[in-house]
Amino acid sequence: MKTITEKNEFIELRSKGWSYNKIAEKMNVSKPTLLKWGQEFKRHIRNREVLNQEELHQKYLISKKKRLEAFGKLMEKINKELEKRDLKDLETKDLINMFMKVSEKVAENTEVLRVRVENEKNIDEMLNYSYKDLV
Repeated sequence: MKTITEKNEFIELRSKGWSYNKIAEKMNVSKPTLLKWGQEFKRHIRNREVLNQEELHQKYLISKKKRLEAFGKLMEKINKELEKRDLKDLETKDLINMFMKVSEKVAENTEVLRVRVENEKNIDEMLNYSYKDLV
């Protein structure tokens, strides 16, 4: 009889996309047993896949935030340097081009934030209240 630890390892490997053959080789468990576990733990495998995807998503969002912060700092430096320069200077044109490219990168890494509401009618009614309605 296989242990819970082995079954958990199987769930983890399947959720990462490992093939039954590769798992059988690694764990030294027969493929028919793994196929049976695949059916038995289908829901657990899918849940783990979702968790893995969520972890990647969070990692991506964090790195996106760091990139945006880095671009913002670079833009500040470019702006400070532009303020010192005569715009007729060729190097200034290069600096403006750099500013434009960095601005594009900031735009690419900026998400539009939207408030989501369940009932738009209620929000419209709330927005139409005047001050005297609240007092």
